[in-house]
Amino acid sequence: MIDQPFNVPDTPSLTLSREQAATRQLEVAILALTCGDWDVAITLAGAAEGMLDGKAGLFPRLRDHPYARGLHRKKAWIPELNRELYWLKHGGHHVMTIERRKAVRMIVRATSKIQHPTPRIRAFAKWFADHKDAVLR
Repeated sequence: MIDQPFNVPDTPSLTLSREQAATRQLEVAILALTCGDWDVAITLAGAAEGMLDGKAGLFPRLRDHPYARGLHRKKAWIPELNRELYWLKHGGHHVMTIERRKAVRMIVRATSKIQHPTPRIRAFAKWFADHKDAVLR
């Protein structure tokens, strides 16, 4: 077994605005995406999305997509949009298959609410714009 260094900063606290906290979560969600950690990316991006104004962003457009027209479909559509996030937060079935496209979609939803995107968030947005057809299949 190889010992790995474990260092914790000496700073005892961190004061952040909601946008700063959400931005930090998205930064790490994007890093998780680049590592193939879809579960971590969804969890952090979902937390970030939840911290920011609910009226802004992409989720209302996804929620109201023509696919979801009709009350019976809309009731099934919203849980489908959040299925992996809900499972990661609350559990349920013993096993869940998480697809890359779902992690990307969650990051896109959260980044659409950020007022001041960082270079990493802008780079992700550019990557997504260049690859969205292939990624979301």
